[in-house]
Amino acid sequence: MSSLESKYAQLQGFLKKLGSGVIAFSGGLDSAILAKVAFDCLGRKTMAVTAKSFTYKNEELVWARRIAKRIGIKHIIINTKEFKNKKFINNSQDRCYWCKRELFSCLTQINLRYRMKYILD
Repeated sequence: MSSLESKYAQLQGFLKKLGSGVIAFSGGLDSAILAKVAFDCLGRKTMAVTAKSFTYKNEELVWARRIAKRIGIKHIIINTKEFKNKKFINNSQDRCYWCKRELFSCLTQINLRYRMKYILD
């Protein structure tokens, strides 16, 4: 077994042990691979969630929708409100933290609503 195959098998084993999860899904390479492997391992016990706001390009949302559909994973679009946070608007060095905090606060609510165990990123 190659090193890559071994790592892939480890990822599959890890995801199966989790049992369920919500994936922070941008539609980029990393989240697409995670979504595909998680869906293959967990099926309907996982879902992809994509944020929509002024900070994301519309093309990214279109791409995320296409990829999620191709994978077959349940895909939810949420509206994030990082622009309501003055700490984000100030555009300081920690602006990414405040954006991620908003995203993961929303993902936590989705996780609870759908009774998923984990948030995957």
